[in-house]
Amino acid sequence: MAPTPDSKNGKLGEGSSKRLAKLAKSVGNDAVRNRLHTSNAGRDAMLQQLVERLAVMRELQKREMSLMVKERAHFAWWREVADEQKTETTKPKPTRWRETAKLYEDAAYHLARGDLSRGREVMKRAMQEEERTREKLTSLVDTMDLEGSLAGDTAVLDEGAGQSTADAREIPDEVKKLVDEIEGVSAEFRDFPGRKRRRDPWWTLEEEEEEEEGGGDAGGG
Repeated sequence: MAPTPDSKNGKLGEGSSKRLAKLAKSVGNDAVRNRLHTSNAGRDAMLQQLVERLAVMRELQKREMSLMVKERAHFAWWREVADEQKTETTKPKPTRWRETAKLYEDAAYHLARGDLSRGREVMKRAMQEEERTREKLTSLVDTMDLEGSLAGDTAVLDEGAGQSTADAREIPDEVKKLVDEIEGVSAEFRDFPGRKRRRDPWWTLEEEEEEEEGGGDAGGG
């Protein structure tokens, strides 16, 4: 897990404290309080979005894992996934989400310590990586009931684009829990324990088609 910011007794980290002192000197304490109130609200909205993204990823990961449990009971399904001729049916890979979870963890760390600029930057990268990872998800996973939440809302990142500093706080427990669960998965799909069917060369496919066509003519006579 990423280190937790020093938020004991409401104290800011050294970098955040220096930035706030400079800001207070230039615009006054009242203005600083108003800006911090707005920045804290924006940061909380980003952290909420971050938790939602992790929750969706964890759900997709669990669904991939459930497919791997079914393989032991459904021989036909297992054989279909292992068949190299069925390129549209890819293998479950629940470990695929671990790298994205690490990025979200890093974003949460920066947001929690009050560095909104860095936190926003890393979170954007995490959302892009999440989308790329989801595109590789096997079609065997049913996502119909998740259509409304599969894509993250990037508007929350743009709304506070001018905000760079906030009070330090602890990383939400939900983030730690979900990251631990996602990164803790190590199960890998085991290939069909028999000889795989190799893709037929293109010339044999053409020959088979010609034979089928010829056979059909002969049968019709």
